[in-house]
Amino acid sequence: MNRIINKIVKSSDGMLWLDVTDKAEKLFRADLFQLFLVWKVEEKTLRIPIDDEDDLKFALKSDGIICLIVEGDVSDITDITKDSWEKADKISHNGFIYVRYTDLIFCK
Repeated sequence: MNRIINKIVKSSDGMLWLDVTDKAEKLFRADLFQLFLVWKVEEKTLRIPIDDEDDLKFALKSDGIICLIVEGDVSDITDITKDSWEKADKISHNGFIYVRYTDLIFCK
């Protein structure tokens, strides 16, 4: 699993995740999103839902990252370049950041 500076992570199964490890406790207490502990073992990306305080404590002590699902299966693309993300026009609405797909350049 590769970390990208903008904290978007693409797992080997084509899922995009937003790394929220640094805000995990606050997000868990807000109870607005389902959080997951995500980590890589060999070629597989493993994830477990964080459903209670014990799960959160375990996740914070683990070697994985705490994430939100960003998008469904996007196996047809690879990583978004940092430069194209920074240059893209962004709209923030209800806690989400939206950009035009055509503004982004993808690494292959």
